[in-house]
Amino acid sequence: MWIFSMDGFFSVVSKHCGPDEVLVRTRRRSDMNRFLERIGRTDIPVLEISGSDYAFRTKVPRDLWAEYLSDHASADIDYDNFRVALELLYPDDSQRREAYHRVYEIMAAWQDEPDETE
Repeated sequence: MWIFSMDGFFSVVSKHCGPDEVLVRTRRRSDMNRFLERIGRTDIPVLEISGSDYAFRTKVPRDLWAEYLSDHASADIDYDNFRVALELLYPDDSQRREAYHRVYEIMAAWQDEPDETE
């Protein structure tokens, strides 16, 4: 699962985890720090693997991940445009804005392509 949130970009999988855990992966330490602060678990160790596809990784209980998603899917949506809200929240992070905008453009172009599943 990929999640683009106001806290960051996350890839979440069940790789190398127990049945009650997920592996949360990020490309930026600041994203991981915001996530751990948000779930109130800054004590959870973060593994840093340079040269890897996701440099920062941590295992968390599935229920904490689900709670995080639930919070973002309800109470945290207080904006009418995600990209504008992102620019206001991170005015000095042009790399983040550019990365998110590129994803937006790619998905917008994909929308205009014929749907091969229909």
